[in-house]
Order: sequence, then C-alpha cells, then structure tokens
Amino acid sequence: MDTFAREKLFPVIRLGMNIADTGPEGDVPELSEADVSRILKTGMRQSILPVVCKGLQKLGFSKDSFGDKAANENMLALYRSVVRDDAIERVSRALNGAKIDYILLKGAVLKDFYPEAWMRTSFDVDVLVREDDLDKAVQAIESATDFRYTKRNYHDVELLSDRMQLELHFSIKESMENIDGMLGHAWENAEPSGNGTMWRFTPEFLAFHNVTHMCYHMTQGGLGIRPFIDLWLLRNRTSYNEATLREMLEKCGILTFYEKCCALSSIWMDGAAEDESLDGFEKYCLEGGVLGTSANMVVSRHRNKGGLKYVFSRLFVSREVIESTYPNARNKPALIPFYQVKRWFRMLNPKIRKSAVNELNLAKKTKNEDVKAFDDLLKSVGL
Repeated sequence: MDTFAREKLFPVIRLGMNIADTGPEGDVPELSEADVSRILKTGMRQSILPVVCKGLQKLGFSKDSFGDKAANENMLALYRSVVRDDAIERVSRALNGAKIDYILLKGAVLKDFYPEAWMRTSFDVDVLVREDDLDKAVQAIESATDFRYTKRNYHDVELLSDRMQLELHFSIKESMENIDGMLGHAWENAEPSGNGTMWRFTPEFLAFHNVTHMCYHMTQGGLGIRPFIDLWLLRNRTSYNEATLREMLEKCGILTFYEKCCALSSIWMDGAAEDESLDGFEKYCLEGGVLGTSANMVVSRHRNKGGLKYVFSRLFVSREVIESTYPNARNKPALIPFYQVKRWFRMLNPKIRKSAVNELNLAKKTKNEDVKAFDDLLKSVGL
C-alpha cells in the first residue's frame, strides 16, 4: 500500500473526520513541512481540503502555515457551502410551491453526515424530479429564483445562477446496462420526507445509489478519496439493512465491487490491516483527483473502441443519448441525424474544441498495454 497515504495522509483525514483512532495503534503522525504541503495539495486535488485542514489544525498546525493557496481554497469551500445551502433552500421552496415532488441527491444529502456540512465540498446541487414534471419544475425554478436553463444532458438539465450550478435530474441512470434497470426504480425506493414535497431515498437505496455512482466513475476513469469517505459515513453513521443492499448489488453484478470498496474504505478510515490485492485499486484512486485523470478516462473509452472506432464513438453517440438530450427525437426518429450534427456545432465553443483536441491527442498515445492494465484492474474489483 502507499506508505505516505497509510502513515501520514489518512491519519490526518481521520482526525479531520473526528474518528477516534488515527492509526492501527492510535498513533499520531509526525509531519514535516514537506508532508504538510503534500497533504494540502492532495486535499485540493481530491476535493477534501476542509477535512485535511481540520486534521492538521488538530495536530497543532495553524492556518497561517497552510500557505495562501490552500487557505484561500479552504475559505472558498466554506463560501460555496453557504451558497449551496441557500440554493437548496430556494429551489426547495420553488418546487414545494409548485407542488412538485423532488429528491435531493449526492452531496446535498451526504453533507449532513460530515462533522460540519461545509466540509463535504460541492460545486453544484443535484435534485431529482419525475421526468413528466421536468418542464414544470424548470418553469417553477426560473420563476422563483435566478437559476436559468442552459442545456439538457443525458439524465439532467443544467440551470445556472451567478453563484451556483443546479443539475435538475429527470433520471439517475448512468448509461450502464447492468445498473440502470435498478436505478430506473428510484421513485419506488423513495418515501415522503414529511417536509413539503421533498422525498428521500430509503437508507438502502441511498447507499445503493452511492455505490453505483462509484461504479460509474470507476469505469469512466476516475475515483478519488471522497467517495470512500462518503461510503464509510453511510456504513457507520446511518442505519440500513445490509442484506437488502447486498441483494440489490448482487442483482446488478456489483456486489464484489462494493465489498472491495468497503475493504479499502476500512483500510483508509479505520486503519485496518493492509491488503496487497487492493494495491492497484488504491493507486488508481489516489493518483487522480476527485474525477480521476484525463488519461484514465481515455483509456476507459478505448477498451472496446480503439483507433478509428474510438473517434467514431465520440462523434456518433447512441440513439438513447440523443433521445435523452433532445426529447423531440423520441417521436421523430428521422431527426436523429440532424441532432447528431447539432452536437458537432458545440465544437464552435473554444473550450469544448480544446478539450476534444486534448482528448484525441491522448487517444493517439494510448497503448494496448494501458487498456489491458485497466481491464485487469476492473476485473480485480469485480467489474
């Protein structure tokens, strides 16, 4: 296992998360100036900076020792938390007023399990409504807030305000055949919260959704530290029926993945004994940021479509993606080629064009052994 992570990074994270033991014997790490700098850089890259800052402060390091960049980023996380909570309140009020059922997703829920809500960083707010209510929900939110519709994606529409992004989901499917069937039953696994028209997932489905999202990011080239902290919190700070969760995961073929994630989470968060079989999994999660690396993303897409097939798969997306992004295509299949071409016009945006060029350059450098190594890694964690 990674020695620095084992002996320095995760003891600090455990302190920041108010977990009593900081190591197998409750040992407190001795950190050099270089160690602190490395921990802070990891915290920023992994979007867990408030957690590591809190841990370092408990070890006696002052905010002044963090440096301007980390200190400013930490304050920015607190600011974003205030903005996020305000956005959740305003969007909730709008949906309640329009009598539209909704479910808060991801960080909007998980933040409440952290020692302090602002420590669970987030750059957006995710909310689920029924697809039949989508247009009405957008209208209600635009009428009551400063959020404005910008575009429709595979399973959500994006609305922006001056300070926050809202992803209004009409589905939580991940475009993965093995898990989408179960994710399609989200509302059947939810119940009224007693707070207006807000619903919430059952504890088992909340954990299930978290694991499936980890699964998606794992296969797409990125899975950082934060999802494992979230998983640990769900397992240790909430109460759910483990047998029910495991049954759902087994039906989707990702029970082994869940078990591997739990094992790695226990090593990191509980100081459990090392497991050499998880070394590759750990390295993959630590080397990127919260969304992994661009190189890993390209390798993941190369698995079944190398060379020209890769280029064509990026140019011509599936009919399902087209129909989700452009609903008019569902009843008018003749329009699908038109919408394929419409997607290409996004290349007029300089940022999108630059991203596409970078991706193609990375694709050219991808080797067969890189793809094989990624395949082997997925198999090792049950995918």
